[in-house]
Amino acid sequence: MAYIRRLIPCAPYEIKIFEAWLEELAEKEGLFLVSCRRAIAKFEKGTPKPMRYRVDADPDRCWDPSQERQQLYEEFGWKYIDNRSEHLVVYGTDDFSLPELHTDAELQLETLGKLQKKCLRRALLVFCLFPLWLLLHISAGNWLYWLHHSALISAFVLLLFFYFLDTTKEIRQLQKLKKQIFEETDVTETEDFHKAKRKLLLRTCCRITAEVLLFLLLLSPFWIQNWNERIPLSAQNSTELPTLSPAAFGSHKTLSDSSYFSYYTSFLAPVQYEIFQISDDFYLDTQYFQCQSEFLSESIGKTYLMTEADNNLNKTETQTLADGTKLEYRAKDFQNYLVIQKGSRILLLKSYTEIDLWENREKFLPLLDKTYSLPEET
Repeated sequence: MAYIRRLIPCAPYEIKIFEAWLEELAEKEGLFLVSCRRAIAKFEKGTPKPMRYRVDADPDRCWDPSQERQQLYEEFGWKYIDNRSEHLVVYGTDDFSLPELHTDAELQLETLGKLQKKCLRRALLVFCLFPLWLLLHISAGNWLYWLHHSALISAFVLLLFFYFLDTTKEIRQLQKLKKQIFEETDVTETEDFHKAKRKLLLRTCCRITAEVLLFLLLLSPFWIQNWNERIPLSAQNSTELPTLSPAAFGSHKTLSDSSYFSYYTSFLAPVQYEIFQISDDFYLDTQYFQCQSEFLSESIGKTYLMTEADNNLNKTETQTLADGTKLEYRAKDFQNYLVIQKGSRILLLKSYTEIDLWENREKFLPLLDKTYSLPEET
C-alpha cells in the first residue's frame, strides 16, 4: 500500500494545533494517520470522514505506551496510533459519542507538570553550564581562545538561542494546557495551523542555517589563519611590523633566534599581530588588534588587564590624550602591562624585564599609527 507523507506544521508541544490538523486532513482529504514521529507524518488514503485525534501526555519516558495502557484506552474506544515524541502519544477514533480521552483532571495536571519540569531542567542545565564554562576559561586567562574562535562560538550561541526559544515556548504551551484543565475551559480551541506552519518553517530555517554554519566552521577554519605559524622576525623585512629594538630602551642586547611574530584573522578582530622580542634579560610581548568596533577593542583591554594583572599590584596609571588615545598601566612584581587603545585599534604590551612600559609609553604611541596588513605569502 502506498502511503502519503506530509510535513508536520507544528512543534510536538503544540498539541491542539496538531490535533486540528489531523482532523481536517481526515475530513477533507481522507488522509488517516499511520505514524508521526519526527517532522514527517505518514497517512493512509481512504474515504473522507470525520475523525477525532487526541494527544495524551504520558509521564513514562518511552516511545510506546504500555500494553495495559493501550488496552485500557481501547476499552474506552480510543485506538493507539503512534508516538508524537517520547512523552506524547497519539490516539484516534471515529466515534464522536465517546467522552474525551482524559477524565481525571488531577492526573492530567500531574503529567503535564512533570513534562514542564523536565523542559525547565533541560533549559537551565544548558544555560547555566555554558556561561560557567565561558567564565572559567576567561578567568583562567584563556580569553584569547574565544576571540580566536569568535565565528565558531557565535554560531554555537545562535543555536543555543534557538534552543532557548523552543524550550521556553514548550514550557508556556504546557502551562497554558494546565491552566485550561484547571479552569475546566474548552481545550478544543486552537490556532490556525497554517500560521503555525509558517512560524515553524521560519524557526527551522534559522536553526538549520546556524547548524550548517557551525558545521562549516568546524570543518573549514576559514575564520583563522596561520594559527600555529610562527615566523622569525629576521624572515620578515617589513617596516610595518610593530617592533621596537632593545636599543630604543637603552639596551645593547641582541634579539635571540627565538624572537618571532604570528598573526591571524578572526570574526570579531579581522587582524591581529603577536610580536615577541626576546633576548637575555630582554622580553617584550606586543599584541595588536584591529577590531570591528571601539566597544570590542575596549573590552579586549579590560579583559586583558583583568586576567593578567588582577591582584598584588605595585603601580597603576591611566591617561587620556587629546586625540582620544587611552593608556592604562598595571605593574606587579617583575611584570608590567600597558594597554594603548584608540578607536577600534588596540595595543597590549607585556614585559618581564627591566623595561618600564609606563616610562617608555611615548615610544609605543607611534605603533598605533602604522599601517597593518597581513604579510605576503612566500
